[in-house]
Amino acid sequence: MDKKITQFITFGFMLSLLIFLMAGCYNDSKEYLYPELPGACDTTNITYAGSVQPIIDSYCKSCHSGSSPSGNLVLETYSQVKAIADDGRLVNVINATNGYPLMPQGSSLPDCSIQIFEKWVASGAPNN
Repeated sequence: MDKKITQFITFGFMLSLLIFLMAGCYNDSKEYLYPELPGACDTTNITYAGSVQPIIDSYCKSCHSGSSPSGNLVLETYSQVKAIADDGRLVNVINATNGYPLMPQGSSLPDCSIQIFEKWVASGAPNN
């Protein structure tokens, strides 16, 4: 009888341990684990080289560069980005407004990146 009780306790302990470990093995989204903190988006000193270009490099250039860019739109230089900023396409695609599709495809930019683009465009899209 002692052996059965010991086996039962061992089995119960192992089962409890397995359940405990499995409860910690789930996949949270990056946004849930690392939310943008209110006020963490600095839009006070936006520059093309320091603020806008890094976003373009991270989210846009993979599709909009090279010899066969998506939509025949190349975003490799300031003048190319300025052209879509001036004609309104940049703000429209990042917000999916006025009939424009959402870019980047399949997801939206972080709110802070959208704020940076909008403020840069509103200030005349300077090359600074």
